[in-house]
Amino acid sequence: MLEEPFRETPFARGWIEIFHSMPSWDRCFIVFRKDGKEWKKNARYELRDASDIKPGFRVFRVKAWTLEFYLTNGSSRNWENNSGKNYSIEESGRYLVSYKSMSRVGEADIGSCIRAMRKHDRFIELIYQPPTSWLGCSIIYSKDNEQWLEAPGEAMIRIKSKDPQLFMLRTEAHHMNFAFFDGVEEWDSNMDENYKVGLPGKYFIRDGVCKYVGPSEMDHLISRMIQ
Repeated sequence: MLEEPFRETPFARGWIEIFHSMPSWDRCFIVFRKDGKEWKKNARYELRDASDIKPGFRVFRVKAWTLEFYLTNGSSRNWENNSGKNYSIEESGRYLVSYKSMSRVGEADIGSCIRAMRKHDRFIELIYQPPTSWLGCSIIYSKDNEQWLEAPGEAMIRIKSKDPQLFMLRTEAHHMNFAFFDGVEEWDSNMDENYKVGLPGKYFIRDGVCKYVGPSEMDHLISRMIQ
């Protein structure tokens, strides 16, 4: 069922998320006005990669209660504008735009919205708790659409902790696909789907779940230095 991956909690009232997939478009922009204010034109606002939620999708997030909009790939001939009538949203939440149609699929996700507000963040920080049998941990990844590292990948740093054992990797990237390796024969590749994160931040991964827990420590430090 297409809508199921979009149903996430906790939710954020007063936020709108728009998901869209058009494989033939290299880029996707949104032209909009929120809460009845002036139009934001000239295709300045681009939808961001959302493959961590659903492969092939892009997303736009905005703090608003109502929204009127259309989508374009930047060409005057390629628009997704509801047959010339534009799309109108009268309730905050998470929406899926398909060809000439739009549906509300749930509440907006507060963690994703907060991350989207931090537009200057640059680092992804992964904290991984492996199975107790693992003696070490490395990570194989592709970041920002670059080539995948070859096995055995990059060794992760062991965090000083008694129980459980934790490993960390921090890298400058906007989005990332990855899997873990014990250095011998055991893999954690999220049931062969790999793990995916679509925005900078700190993430905690355990038992097949990748959870956003806040901005990375490096971005926290940079923010304090420039204030």
